[in-house]
Amino acid sequence: MGVSCNSVMKQTTRLTRLFVLLTALFLGACTQRYQSPVAAEVKSQALNASFGGLDGQVVQLAQFRGRVTVLLFFATYDLSSQIAARRLDDFYHAHQPKVNALGVALEAPRNVELVRAFGEFIEMDYPLVMMSRQGSDIFSKEIYSVPAWVILKPDGSIAASLTGAPSLELLEKTVRQAH
Repeated sequence: MGVSCNSVMKQTTRLTRLFVLLTALFLGACTQRYQSPVAAEVKSQALNASFGGLDGQVVQLAQFRGRVTVLLFFATYDLSSQIAARRLDDFYHAHQPKVNALGVALEAPRNVELVRAFGEFIEMDYPLVMMSRQGSDIFSKEIYSVPAWVILKPDGSIAASLTGAPSLELLEKTVRQAH
């Protein structure tokens, strides 16, 4: 009386799904709304950061002004970043064209192909860019863990910061407050 390969695969699949579900629930529970220590005068200024596009072109934050912009700072190796990237994609589809979304990879420039593969695997429909030294300087007080979210007002100033994998409801509330 042996164990069939199919029953082992079904059990493994169930355990994997359970693990992913529990991880998502845990990350959702650990999501924090974080108000950064950035001085009020800096938060009220439009940010002029630029990032490296995956195609080698420079992407300016100024291109996104006029609408609320949701920035997701992520790492390809991080499970919570993967969940957050998928969540932002769902949010982006539900709210475009009223809201901009931009994924910012916290990876070395040599990892452009890894970031591109990450975006394809997660099926991200919003633009992906690589963090630049200038972006790192500007957002250094906003990003202290991954994934990190920065919500920009239509004028380009910072409205709020979040960490973890916030619920769609929290994202919607935060974006509404940024208008």
